[in-house]
Amino acid sequence: MTDRKAQTQDKFIIRLPDGMRERIKASAEKHNRSMNAEVIYALDVYFRLEGINPDFDGNRDSATGLDPAAADAMKRDSEYIKKGILAARRLLSTLETLEEATKRASD
Repeated sequence: MTDRKAQTQDKFIIRLPDGMRERIKASAEKHNRSMNAEVIYALDVYFRLEGINPDFDGNRDSATGLDPAAADAMKRDSEYIKKGILAARRLLSTLETLEEATKRASD
């Protein structure tokens, strides 16, 4: 982001569909960001995933076909998702074990 003061930064007013402001607010609170920062983050992620990068020099990642910054972001995100899936599987296994133990105890 730029170091320019808010008064001199570009401004863009948009109309949001019903419920979108609340979704932005909830996401911003979840990630400890301002609503503005949350919108900027979401747009940045979208542009990276779409391979839209103003600094893009034409070279693409051979595996993904995206510009290198977008490919790196996607790889980081996929690793984060994989870790989340593994954690969810461990939790599910623990819950199943507890459920079986509770069932045996009640029989």
